[in-house]
Amino acid sequence: MVKESPVVKETNAFASSDGSGVVVGFKHKRMLNEKKRKLEIVSGVESEKHVKTEDEKMKLMTGACKTILECMGEEPSREGLLKTPERWAKALMFLTKGYCQTVRDVTNEAIFSEQHREMVVVRDIDIHSLCEHHMLPFTGKVHIGYIPNGKIIGLSKLARIAEVFARRLQVQERLTSEIADAIVEASIPLESV
Repeated sequence: MVKESPVVKETNAFASSDGSGVVVGFKHKRMLNEKKRKLEIVSGVESEKHVKTEDEKMKLMTGACKTILECMGEEPSREGLLKTPERWAKALMFLTKGYCQTVRDVTNEAIFSEQHREMVVVRDIDIHSLCEHHMLPFTGKVHIGYIPNGKIIGLSKLARIAEVFARRLQVQERLTSEIADAIVEASIPLESV
């Protein structure tokens, strides 16, 4: 449970993902002074640990795939499997590319001052993610809505924000929460729905 401090901003939030028939609604409290991983991601601040290059990642992942194939009883040097470890590594890097992206990268400063005070909604945003428990794919649709508070964000950017968080190992409940948090951070809405 998160301890509340005197500096709290309360936001009514509702995010839905209907790929599995699940709709998640929540009353969301954001601590303005908290130090969370999400804020680090949104702000683009890099952590102090060593970030591997794409070549380093490919080498490690290719080796891991060869090991997995051997554990399954396959022979990685078999003709049909020769390039499988590299293809698998590239595919997995694409499916998890959200770890290499920030909200700032995908919004590309498409946040504008506007006195629009009616709900902005984008429906049926396709998402593709990997379940963090089994690393198997799940797909669905996300609906995003918010009430602007003097700033609006380009509509296409809402889908891109959803993809940043979907392209990580995920659970649906955290995915909706991270999308809502990112929109609050990016555009400071009156309410996010």
